[in-house]
Amino acid sequence: MADLKLINLHKKFGSNVAVDDVTVTVKDGEFVTLLGPSGCGKTTTLRMIAGFAKPTSGSILIDDKVITSTEKNIFLPPDKRDMGMVFQSYAVWPHMNIFKNVAYPLKFKKMSSSQMKKRVEEVLDLVKLSGFEDRFPHQLSGGQQQRVALARALVMEPSVLLLDEPLSNLDAKLRESMRYEIVELQRRLKITVVYVTHDQIEAMSMSDRVIVMNSGVVQQIDAPRIVYQHPVNKFVANFIGMANFIPCEILQRTGSAVRVKLKDGFNTHFLNVPTPEEQTYGENVVVVVRPEDIDVLPSDGGEGTKGILERQIYVGDRNDCIVRFGDVSLRILTQTKYSFEVGQEVSLVFTNPILLDA
Repeated sequence: MADLKLINLHKKFGSNVAVDDVTVTVKDGEFVTLLGPSGCGKTTTLRMIAGFAKPTSGSILIDDKVITSTEKNIFLPPDKRDMGMVFQSYAVWPHMNIFKNVAYPLKFKKMSSSQMKKRVEEVLDLVKLSGFEDRFPHQLSGGQQQRVALARALVMEPSVLLLDEPLSNLDAKLRESMRYEIVELQRRLKITVVYVTHDQIEAMSMSDRVIVMNSGVVQQIDAPRIVYQHPVNKFVANFIGMANFIPCEILQRTGSAVRVKLKDGFNTHFLNVPTPEEQTYGENVVVVVRPEDIDVLPSDGGEGTKGILERQIYVGDRNDCIVRFGDVSLRILTQTKYSFEVGQEVSLVFTNPILLDA
């Protein structure tokens, strides 16, 4: 296990900036996920950590040992970095049985046959593949092949485990079960993990912290719940889950709250939004609210802000609604006990509005 530090990492391909000044510390035993859309720089960052790509500038350290430094001209090859890597494509050798696939990295260590056999059996038991030693990859399911790739990465007892979209080739049900297996394994081994995915559910359900990237730049680093409930900008709010964006202008700041007016030409749509006192915003702002953070109430109750119900779909545990709020249509997922008709005026109560710069 180890701390992993990325310091001012840059990577350019010609004039294209793939990774732009990434500085991150992954703590010993932490599960951290690089999350973002295609082309955001997450896989390039992982490849630089693994030693498969050289940064244009910057440094990488494991427990304060420099393994990459453009300034000091240090670049350890992948096999000298004490890391295990699991690829999206599994990368298991079809002509080798499972035992030989997993044992292959141990050939570069001075181990006796009995030691090698014991270590392979231990790691296969760890990934729930005991008894599969003599089978070949084509005799295994996709999930089992991914476990083989995981076992091969773990057999050398690496200090850091890197996973590059390892579940993307699996069907939805198997992907879900493998998520929990990988997390359980990581916690049992207390190994430092850097995981790459574009799948929000994977990132949110597996990680201690999520690093959200876009256009090569780190947008936010936080625990999954913080990233979801307190995004730092419009990109993060839009990329993570569903969100409604309400353009507003600030009318008044009062302590830990800001009063804003919806920018739609009406004089009736106002919101009071809690916000940290030290935070400053421009006059033009956006209120972000998640669909599940809006309550729909009868309009005659006197509470909330008025809107017109435009759509209501019953989906079992909740109603999926569209409510017109001034000139803005809001997506709402509500468990309201009231019954409404399309076209009816309703009141909206925002339980967790988030204020961001426009």
